[in-house]
Amino acid sequence: MIDEILTSAGFIKDKTYTETVFRNPPAVTFCVYSDEVETDGSDFDCELETHTIDIELYALNKPDKAAEKRIKKALKKLGIHYTKFERIWLQSEKYYQTVYEFTYTEKEQEDE
Repeated sequence: MIDEILTSAGFIKDKTYTETVFRNPPAVTFCVYSDEVETDGSDFDCELETHTIDIELYALNKPDKAAEKRIKKALKKLGIHYTKFERIWLQSEKYYQTVYEFTYTEKEQEDE
């Protein structure tokens, strides 16, 4: 799901978005995401997975309102209810950071 959201928002996997951290961040607006998974289900069968996703949008020197709109549009298109946290300036990194958070639950897919 995260790939669908970020690619439809115009980001490119491993170039302008990645999981967890960019060791050498690109010189353009980029995203980093995390996916925390909690399992649940009936006795002896944890087949439900609840994902808590954080998308961190980083923009150099000034807020990237166009990228924020693209992420919002991608989330809205999928009907995802999300929380957008206040944009902050990371002085030590020289980036603006905007965080989007949402959860979704899915039934675990059987491996073939």
